[in-house]
Amino acid sequence: MNKDFRISVMLPTHPKVVKLMRLLGDRCFYNLIRLWAFVAANKPKGDLADMDIDDIEIASDWQGEAGKFVAALVQFSFLERDKNSLFVHDWAEHNAYAYHAPERNKRAKKAAAVKHRDKRASAKSDIEHSGKPDLAVLKVQNGYAPSPSPSPSPSPNTDKAASTDAPGGESVLDRNPALLCELLRRRILENDEHAKVPVTFTAKSGWYVAARLLLDRDKRDFAEARRLIDWAASNPFWKSNILSMPTFREKYTQLLLRMKGDGEEVEKQRKKESARQPPDWKPEKVENVNPEKVQAALKAAKANIGRID
Repeated sequence: MNKDFRISVMLPTHPKVVKLMRLLGDRCFYNLIRLWAFVAANKPKGDLADMDIDDIEIASDWQGEAGKFVAALVQFSFLERDKNSLFVHDWAEHNAYAYHAPERNKRAKKAAAVKHRDKRASAKSDIEHSGKPDLAVLKVQNGYAPSPSPSPSPSPNTDKAASTDAPGGESVLDRNPALLCELLRRRILENDEHAKVPVTFTAKSGWYVAARLLLDRDKRDFAEARRLIDWAASNPFWKSNILSMPTFREKYTQLLLRMKGDGEEVEKQRKKESARQPPDWKPEKVENVNPEKVQAALKAAKANIGRID
């Protein structure tokens, strides 16, 4: 849809405009501009074939006598008739850019489709030949790429031949910053589905750069970072404060100490509760019991009970 159109600086003093204003009043100049704006946005070819006189005057915001504005536009050749329809006079000549908007949109969509197809093909080729993860492939793996997904989609858990250049034997794919960004994004959305978080993570985006520096420069363990994101997202205080990857990297040490402290506190509480419980009582093993002595003891007990009564 067009967002603007051309108007000559000589329009206000053009004889046709002057005559139109003498006939209908000064406000009809506004109505004319209003009509052209509607045409540029909704009828870029200038053809009003599917609009009747009432529709045209509503689009022009004409508030005078019905039919009078359109009749005047035809009279002064602002509009022309083609059998039973109307069209704007010389619209293609005076507003060529607006006139060719549909063709531009069609070319733009075609170019975007070609660019997207080439990008997907390049991403697939990159992962097949070099074994290195590409962001476009990671988008497919994370579940927000357009369908159909490229085949095969790489899986960090099933590819035994994955590169193990990363510390601790982790594959490069497991340590990819985009995956860490996606995990944090999903945890934030679980707490607030309307949170303003990125949908994708380009190599130069703030989230991606922060995650890359966290893993490569700060030498943080990927599995530990994932656990810390899960912990922060479930913590009543930190889930409302860790809302971006740069903030997560900045507060990483503080978060890690707090998570470990909570773990130690839980263990202390468990030991404390365990200490409060009485030890299990086990009766001593009795051997060589004399039945006669037992009977005598019972009789003595009954005799004592009788004295008490």
